Amino acid sequence: MGDHLRWGGKAGRGKIHAGRQRAGPVKGRHHMAAGFSEWKVNRQYSVNDRAAYLGKQYRCLVTHKSNSACNPKAAVTMWQKYTA
Repeated sequence: MGDHLRWGGKAGRGKIHAGRQRAGPVKGRHHMAAGFSEWKVNRQYSVNDRAAYLGKQYRCLVTHKSNSACNPKAAVTMWQKYTA
């Protein structure tokens, strides 16, 4: 005994887990579609790799090693905005 189950979050939402309540969504975080990882500097990207940047999803058009100047928002010849 001693372990008590309770609902995390607001009534009717959340998961059951022992001993603590689950926090809600973190402010400033964006939902990321499956198959997308957060874009990073100094990473090797290949054609058709998928990355998320500032809450948007992109597909890589050119094999390259990323740097701050070739982020998906700025480098439109290297990245294509993903639309489902």
